[in-house]
Amino acid sequence: MTRPASEAVEGPDSPTDQRDRSIVAAMLCRKWIKEQFPKPSKEQLKIVEEQRKIHEKRMKLEQE
Repeated sequence: MTRPASEAVEGPDSPTDQRDRSIVAAMLCRKWIKEQFPKPSKEQLKIVEEQRKIHEKRMKLEQE
């Protein structure tokens, strides 16, 4: 059975503290990922799409 908040275990390993640390770690990970992999611009997406089409044409020609 769970204890009321007034009797909660306090300290570095309390469940609340562990949860808070997990949340902070997740936020830092998301921030780092966004910094490492910024969203591509529309121009970059167009270039990638053109390269993909060229690649597909080459693959079709090689198969024939």
